[in-house]
Amino acid sequence: MHFVESQLTYSAVVGLSCRSPYFQPAGEFDCQNNKPCGHIADGGYSENSGFSTIFQIYVNLQEQANLLIAEGKIKLIKFNIIFISNVILPTAPDGEF
Repeated sequence: MHFVESQLTYSAVVGLSCRSPYFQPAGEFDCQNNKPCGHIADGGYSENSGFSTIFQIYVNLQEQANLLIAEGKIKLIKFNIIFISNVILPTAPDGEF
């Protein structure tokens, strides 16, 4: 674990959090003894649709629902994820989602 020794200004935090691969490279920051120890970039570097996050929420909700169903506290619940995109696909995607 690395610790940043200096305080970041609000403008630095905003600048680091909005870095996008099309406009700016990931920002490097220094930790102990002014040695580089990491990079900060916008989360869109890896996935920018939010689907990864909503899928994690879905999995957790389903696990909790299964526990409540097993205990007889609730009946069957079906969760649905609706993904709206402005990209026209030539064919429908495979799978339930």
